[in-house]
Amino acid sequence: MLDRLILESKYLAVLFYSEDQKESREVLVELENIDDECDAKGINFVKIDDLAEAAEYGIDNTPQLVYFENSIPSMYEGNLMKEEDVLTWLIQQTETDEIEDVTDEMLEKLINNNREIAVLFYDKDQRKSQKIIQELEQIDQECDKHGIIFVKISDEGKVKELGLQVPALIYFESKVPHLFEGDLSDEDSVLKWLLHQLHADEIEEVTDEMLDQLIEKNPYVAALFYDKDDKQDLKILSSLENIDDECDSHGILFVKIDDDNEAKEYGLENLPVLIYFENKVPSIYEGDLSVEENVLKWLVEQRNTDTIEEVTDEMLEKLVNTHTYVAVYFSGPCDESDAESSCTSILAELESLDDDTDEAGIQMVTTEEEIFGKKIGVKSYPSLVMFRNSDPLFFKGSLTDEDEMLAWLTDETTLELPDRIEEVNLKMLQRLLDQQEHVVVFFYNAEDKKSQKILQQLENIDDEADNEGMAFVKISDSDMLREYDLNPLPALVYFRAKFPRIYPGDMHKESNVLQWLLQLKKTPTDLIEEVDRRTLRMLLDEMDHVGVFFYEDTCTKLCVDILHDLETIDDEAEEEGIQMVKTTDLTVAEELSIKEFPTLVYYQGGIPSLFKGDLENQEEVYAWLVYQRHFEALPELTRSDLDDLIGDSDYLSVLFFSNYSDTASARALRRACIIAEDAAEFGIPIAKMGDPIIAKKYGVRDLPGLILFRRGRHIKYDESMEDEEEMLDFLTAPENMILNDQIEVVNSKMLARMRDMTEHLLVLFFSETECKQCERVVTALEEIDDDAAEIGVNFVRIDDWSLAKSFGVHALPALLYFRLGSDEPVIYAGDLRAPSKILEWIMMRKDPTGVAMAEVNGEALDDLIKLEDSAIVVYFYNKSHCSACEPEKHSRKRKQTDEDPEVEANRLLLCTQCTNIMIKLENVDDEVARRGVTFLRTGDLSFASTQGVNEYPALVYFGNGVASVYENLVDAEEDDIRHWIMEHKTDERIEMVTRGMLDQLLIDVHYLAVFFYKQPCRACDTILMELEKIDDDCDMYGISMVKINDPALAKRYGITSFPALLFFRNGNPLLFEGDMKDEESVLEWLTDDNNRELDDEIESVNQKMLERLVDKSPFLAVFFYDDSDCGDECEGMLASLETVDDEADEFGIDMVKVPEGEVAQDFGIMSLPTLAYFRRGTALIFEGDLLDPNQIIAWLTSNEAFQLPGEIEEVNRRMLEKLLDDNDYVCVYFYEEDCTKCEEILLELERIDSETDNLDILFVRIKDAKYAKKWGVSKLPAIVYFRRKFPSIYRGDLADELVILDWLQKNRYKQPELNLFMFSLASLSLAFIIYTVFILVCLKD
Repeated sequence: MLDRLILESKYLAVLFYSEDQKESREVLVELENIDDECDAKGINFVKIDDLAEAAEYGIDNTPQLVYFENSIPSMYEGNLMKEEDVLTWLIQQTETDEIEDVTDEMLEKLINNNREIAVLFYDKDQRKSQKIIQELEQIDQECDKHGIIFVKISDEGKVKELGLQVPALIYFESKVPHLFEGDLSDEDSVLKWLLHQLHADEIEEVTDEMLDQLIEKNPYVAALFYDKDDKQDLKILSSLENIDDECDSHGILFVKIDDDNEAKEYGLENLPVLIYFENKVPSIYEGDLSVEENVLKWLVEQRNTDTIEEVTDEMLEKLVNTHTYVAVYFSGPCDESDAESSCTSILAELESLDDDTDEAGIQMVTTEEEIFGKKIGVKSYPSLVMFRNSDPLFFKGSLTDEDEMLAWLTDETTLELPDRIEEVNLKMLQRLLDQQEHVVVFFYNAEDKKSQKILQQLENIDDEADNEGMAFVKISDSDMLREYDLNPLPALVYFRAKFPRIYPGDMHKESNVLQWLLQLKKTPTDLIEEVDRRTLRMLLDEMDHVGVFFYEDTCTKLCVDILHDLETIDDEAEEEGIQMVKTTDLTVAEELSIKEFPTLVYYQGGIPSLFKGDLENQEEVYAWLVYQRHFEALPELTRSDLDDLIGDSDYLSVLFFSNYSDTASARALRRACIIAEDAAEFGIPIAKMGDPIIAKKYGVRDLPGLILFRRGRHIKYDESMEDEEEMLDFLTAPENMILNDQIEVVNSKMLARMRDMTEHLLVLFFSETECKQCERVVTALEEIDDDAAEIGVNFVRIDDWSLAKSFGVHALPALLYFRLGSDEPVIYAGDLRAPSKILEWIMMRKDPTGVAMAEVNGEALDDLIKLEDSAIVVYFYNKSHCSACEPEKHSRKRKQTDEDPEVEANRLLLCTQCTNIMIKLENVDDEVARRGVTFLRTGDLSFASTQGVNEYPALVYFGNGVASVYENLVDAEEDDIRHWIMEHKTDERIEMVTRGMLDQLLIDVHYLAVFFYKQPCRACDTILMELEKIDDDCDMYGISMVKINDPALAKRYGITSFPALLFFRNGNPLLFEGDMKDEESVLEWLTDDNNRELDDEIESVNQKMLERLVDKSPFLAVFFYDDSDCGDECEGMLASLETVDDEADEFGIDMVKVPEGEVAQDFGIMSLPTLAYFRRGTALIFEGDLLDPNQIIAWLTSNEAFQLPGEIEEVNRRMLEKLLDDNDYVCVYFYEEDCTKCEEILLELERIDSETDNLDILFVRIKDAKYAKKWGVSKLPAIVYFRRKFPSIYRGDLADELVILDWLQKNRYKQPELNLFMFSLASLSLAFIIYTVFILVCLKD
């Protein structure tokens, strides 16, 4: 009840108190004064007298007030007697937004009960910690909005336990810790990291101390030891992250650790290695870690089956030193592939004993390594050795006789620890109580220092107890608190024939303890035992039939006489299975509103019946007890009994009667007694009550009458009280046992009846003691309980592990669907904390042809397919075919038409196909959904045709808008479909398309690589495998790659031999003529600028392609814009840019566009739309008018945009001509391809580039031999200096850059030294001018 209140209440104040404590009662009186004020502030105020619950929150002393806000606890540390201060503190808690401080126990409970929790470990005396708390409190509210619980703890022990340096922040996701390694004073970075952890789906990184804690506190842990600097390790890690969610659904925590020292402790030399820990016992995975499906299969098998783990020498040594009992099978070198070898057969024998040794608290492992074996004296292999507190005991019997081995392993002599009290678990203790009459048990908390001190004292009397025939054991099993109501711990209990007696004194004084034990052992058994309240409660929990004599200390002669008479019948009562006890602790009697003493109360299954006869008449007392015990007589309830039982019981049936002399009442009581035992098997106790007023309250006006209470709600029985079978049917009818607003708890008998009577039944198998996540799962599933009822599916739950195993369940919780008439249930294999998914699964199981898989129309489906990063599988079907499965439609159709046998057979075939395919797809749906794949169906055939789907049924995978069709769906198996989908999801396959789908892709996709193949074709398969290696790379460059098996279509493009690869750019095909087996050359060809460019259009590129272009292209103009938020403005700008695109190409300038705003931000572009000009990775921003083409081309070709300091720029002819037109002084380095000398000279020349800039000389280079000849250069490399377009060729040593610089400087500041050709040309020109003047002047005269 408290846990539910904590979950459901925003503000909750809880007072932990003890009714027996004076201080608690006084505090309770004071706090009652502020209850109304708390209500006015929305604070629910409750109290609880439960030391076990208090202990879970680290509360040792009561009274104690704890405030819960959104399930986060805060402990009040002030004076509880000052109610004004308490009220002020509570109101302050609701109004302030601080990170709550918690205790160690509170933290453990929060981690166990919540999926996401952030914990700040700090030192309350450290100034740095206080400063960081102030910073982080600014993001506390933001964390709350995202469902992240944020708390802090100052606990030095916890810090050392986790190996932390404070302050430190750890994020726990499903109990798995993840350490924040950034700056805690930067709250924005912390919040960003927390939100990343919340949404990321990755294996958590842990430290060695964290790993030790996880192994200690969790039964199933998988740890990947890896090196984060190793690329192969990271690749395997990425692969294993695909199964992280599946491991979580099986209750396996998956973590990773990069710690060489920790790896060496486990004997790991070559990483990566996966180790699975089950109950702290390690087992190494020896398969291929890159195949995640096999890894998951192995982990689940380890989790669900009883296999003996194989360990290394280092692991074994660690196990032996940390576990009390370890049985080791030293097999020596063993050929596991040989099933008939001796070591394999012996291992199989030992695995059959694994359950028995687990119950005895013995860890069993196996090893092939021999170093540790030789160290402890193993001389021959195979060999079986039992380590008891690290001391080896050697088995000398036959290793082929499993009975002999089990007897030796579990023998008391083998297990007995000299001078030590043996540790047992709950199962071992129960077995010990069944086998031995005298058992002493020390119940304690392993982490409690007080318990450890007492344990040291008690071990001094262990041998004396053994000598007296008393087994002395200790137990710290967490399940014991539920099984034995012992509070507080530690506690010492002496069991005599299962009858408990709790030691009331100081356990530190071992001599007094021993004296008490010996005295109890010698006490005659014919005396009625005196018990206190704690012992009585424990006894009532353990035993079904108990008689309790309540009397007062002041009672003298009367009580002595009654006790004497009761002890006379004590032995007879014990023979009848009734345990008689006496007590002067009247608190239990007061709870039953018993005010007169002495009195006798008989408890049957915890339900009390009060004896109203003469206690001094021993014959009457004995007859009454026997009648109650054997005839299952109905316990009689008082009003207070009824109120308590209605509130506490799941089911309770009450027979209201008038009096024993009334004939009808007497007959009804007798019939109720007849069915009481059968009803009890269904978990429904029957009681009686002779109170007409209360009967009327529940609608019984004519007595006798029968009422069934279910969780406080009642149903009246209206049939004959003379028919006991009718009464039993009423009580056990499934419709009466089920409530719509909660999932009912049933037992095996009730479940069997429900299976026989319920058409659709959903059963949750859970455990209240051995399943930490069960409570959360039940809470989640109750959200869909009513929805399941509305569609006609009954929902119940049962705590019965044996029954669960009989249905093939290997781990709890588990959800099973039963259909009436079906022998085997269907086990749900998805996430039990996802109610909506479960409801879809239920609907599908109830009606496989129903609507469990979402039906969408073409328009909605088209929108979904176009979403970025979408992964959608669509089942296209013909509604007219599948509607034949609907009985009503078919019956109407048969009335209207007279189908011939052939039509009927075809209809049935189509119907069967639809049903079978839907069942297969629904079975696959849940699993692929966990991998992020959406499964939909549509009967919109017009939309199907637009996607190239013309044959039905069809299954198509759409990934990022690219479609791939599944071949031969009708005959497909579930595993094949699942594997096909996951291959596409993980981008491990090139999508398969049809002709129609390819036609649509050519319209929608700018860059499309199509692999044409045919079957059978071995070369095609080989090359396809190679091309699949670059499929991911193509995706990153924005190139979609598909495959098609259509030889007729291939002929359309002139393809006559297979395989062939066509690259479509806006629908224009380009045939690859290289070696397709060389996938790297194929990728280089596809991403080559010349092959990528589109005519008359600026190409759109993604981030990966842009990064490549920025890295490789010397002149790159990029138009950044957001196509979702730009509209007509961007359209105009694009039109302007496309006007200058061709001209920019002539200048060697690549021009592309990027329509995603997020990509722009990664390149430092914050304002959109923007034109950026990248020069060797450096972006220049255009600040002019993007609608003016002339202004754009002028800027792109200007010196400002062109020239980069420290580098000789590469130009083409057009660019050089423009540079010569625009600049007076230009130096050009002419060179050619495949010239090593050219490259060496270029490196030398770049050293003087800055100096030439200072001389105002523009230095460029051009790789064009033909263009060089235009300027009289016939031998390359060469340098030509242009002064106002007049060239001057350098004739010196090109390797001496300083001489070149000196030559350039002289040419820059002196008259140019023209060569002979230029001088002759000038002379001829001058002579021609003089001659012309002479003719014009002289001849005229």
